[in-house]
Amino acid sequence: MKTTVELITLKDEIIVSGLGYKKCRETNSVKLNSEWDFYGKWNLLDGVKNVKFPETDYAVRINSDFYIGKSVKSSQNQDEIYDSCVIPTGEYLKITWNSESFDKLVMEDMGGDKAVVNAFFEENKLEKLLGSDGIYIEVYPKNTIGKEEPPITEFPEMYTLVTINSK
Repeated sequence: MKTTVELITLKDEIIVSGLGYKKCRETNSVKLNSEWDFYGKWNLLDGVKNVKFPETDYAVRINSDFYIGKSVKSSQNQDEIYDSCVIPTGEYLKITWNSESFDKLVMEDMGGDKAVVNAFFEENKLEKLLGSDGIYIEVYPKNTIGKEEPPITEFPEMYTLVTINSK
């Protein structure tokens, strides 16, 4: 497994359309016992319109809500079941890692090598921004997670974006 950590600046906002936890609970449009149930609902995203290429799936914690969805050019004209959020521009910590299979990538190796990540935080005097002010984003590019043929990486790969604070 390879883990890389870097500070990046997101210059363009990202619009994500898909399922919003609060909306699903309020409208009862998707049966959910907890946010974890969302991870079994990726197939419900097949109807998302205006999807950007290359296709990328997201799991986003923002504004005290949780979303799973796809990066889109526009959130307009989406079906009633869908909700949208915007990932704002700004500075993020990008943690990229890979694994020998997609299941191992997301079930065992999620977040990469913790020692590498913690060393980066210490070396750069940073800390994660958690709570209602923080944004946590899981990014699943279809061409790197081994779900698209041919994959462009040797091993399935994904990354997270995390808002940060300087110590």
